[in-house]
Amino acid sequence: MVFEQGPGYKVKRLEVEPGQRLSLQYHRQRSEHWVVVQGQATVGVGGRTLVLSPGESTYVPRTAIHRIENRGPARLIVIEVQTGAYLEEDDIVRVEDDYGRPLIARTPGDARASEVHGPDFPTERTGARARGSSPTSD
Repeated sequence: MVFEQGPGYKVKRLEVEPGQRLSLQYHRQRSEHWVVVQGQATVGVGGRTLVLSPGESTYVPRTAIHRIENRGPARLIVIEVQTGAYLEEDDIVRVEDDYGRPLIARTPGDARASEVHGPDFPTERTGARARGSSPTSD
């Protein structure tokens, strides 16, 4: 759900049900700032894994591979602030996706495709879906 947008910014509410996660992805033209407002988020950003509780946040730089996962028992709600010159959904570059959406073409030497999270951030699971988001809006 988009709360507000203007030149160079967009504010969204993301909801993730227990046991679900968003795509492993990056953006070429925007950065994001995530603030957890309900639940507990396990987030991977650029090879780091963090667990965030309500009131805690993290920054996702442009081109950093990232994902939000809800390993907790309650719905996770995150406020996402996107900033950059281009904020459209076609700036999402998926590296992994639980829903069968198109991924980036992995070519030899593609550093973006080989950057993954640490061993405590699994990247294999099926049936995950973010509540309230369309298949193309995570």
